[in-house]
Amino acid sequence: MQKTNMRFFENFKKRLAIKGYYKKLAGFLAKEYGRANYYKPGQITKTIEKNNLNERYQVYAIAMYSELNNYNSYCSKNDISVDYDELRKEVADCHFDGNANFNASDVVPITYIDDKNIDITASEHSDASAEE
Repeated sequence: MQKTNMRFFENFKKRLAIKGYYKKLAGFLAKEYGRANYYKPGQITKTIEKNNLNERYQVYAIAMYSELNNYNSYCSKNDISVDYDELRKEVADCHFDGNANFNASDVVPITYIDDKNIDITASEHSDASAEE
């Protein structure tokens, strides 16, 4: 019974973290680096830390917001062996009706930042060029 409760709470925490990445992180990334389809893992991890989002599951955020080659590079540098497509499918099942072909600009077209409604779709930035 105790293992079941632990698993339930761990899954609950993970879902909350992913929801935070889904609802907040796109806006923070766009505000910091401009609107883009994908961001570098270093940009994602710095933004998570800067905005006090849950760092424990940041590999999900990296899978959500970066391209496969950047994700793989990040994982090999950090000795992480979690499949990109599996993580994206898990996110897609909860937030995109199962469609794992999303990118950062699909996540949240209008995001709330600092309690103000800011339309990030108006930004014309198409590439995030900060370092990995």
